[in-house]
Parts: sequence; C-alpha cells; structure tokens
Amino acid sequence: MGHPLLRTLALGIAGAQTIIGLSLFSDLLPGLWPDGMAYANQSYPTQADFEFQEEDLALAAEGFQTIYVDALGNVLGTFVTVPGARLKVYANGQIAIDRRDFTTEVTTFSDGRIRAVGEARFEYFSNGRVSNINGIRFSYFNSGRLQSIGDVRFSYFSRGQLQSIDDVFFDYERSGVIRSISQIQTSDGIRIVVVQ
Repeated sequence: MGHPLLRTLALGIAGAQTIIGLSLFSDLLPGLWPDGMAYANQSYPTQADFEFQEEDLALAAEGFQTIYVDALGNVLGTFVTVPGARLKVYANGQIAIDRRDFTTEVTTFSDGRIRAVGEARFEYFSNGRVSNINGIRFSYFNSGRLQSIGDVRFSYFSRGQLQSIDDVFFDYERSGVIRSISQIQTSDGIRIVVVQ
C-alpha cells in the first residue's frame, strides 16, 4: 500500500500534527537521488501515479475529499466523484476514469478528451487541461502547477515545492523531503495524503 516509512502519526494535545517518518529516507535509498539529495520536481506538468485509498474518501460523496502529494512536495492530484463514476485528476490537468458503473455513458470530444460522464459535464482550457468537472473549477499557474481546485488554493516555494494547501502548511528536511504538515486536513475538511 505504500512505503513503510510513510506513516501518519497524530501528535499533540491541542491539535493533530502529521509527522512523516522520513528523516532517514535518503540514507535508506542510496542512489535514488544524486548525492543523496531529494529535489522537488521542476518539470511540471507531472502525471506521477497515485492510488485511491478507500479509507480516505467517502465513495458515495460527489466532489473531491482528498488531495495527494508526494514525499518531495509535488501535488499529484485528486479523485473527483460524479454520479456513476470516479475520476483520477492529475495535477497537470489530465484526467482518467478510475471507476464507473457499466450503465454510465461516457462521451468524448473528437480529440479523445472526456465531454461527459452520465450527466456530469467537462470543460477544458485551450492547452488541454481540465477547467471544470461538473461545477468543480480547476486553475493553474503559468508554470503549469495547480493553483486551485474549487475553493482550495495551493502555494509553492520558489524551488517548486508545495508550501501550503489552504491552511495546511508543509515543512521540509534539508534534503527536500517533507518532514511534517501542520494538520491532516484543511479547515473545510479536505484531507491531505502524502504518498511515496
């Protein structure tokens, strides 16, 4: 399901703080990064893979409930649930159908992009990135990094690593690997999951 070093621990009395057990990460995986250093992915758009974690989402709920981030501070994407289907939405604005009911019809544009899944409608920017899934708006910075999903805003350090998702802040080791995040979900209840 993931690397055993990526464990979420709830700490503190006043509030929960998520600690990612990665302090020895670069030492345990020699040769993965040059000189044992980890760097944020500067080559957005990215389409790194991430997996749906059923314990993290309410399957019946429409919309999105979780944002996935890798250990280097790159946003991977989210899953959006529409009636009859669940879609994997990558941070670069590409989408794929993760699961759908066999009775739910999918229509596409002539270029292969999804036009509709059942009654849910899709819109795209001229560069091919998704801009709207059934009323959920997506926006991107000029660099290609995800700027917002609905009302959820993303900010980045100049090196490209994720700085915050709304009121959730990221702290990094000197090696560039996430050390901790300030809380496990935004004040609006959107969960943040750090994956390998």
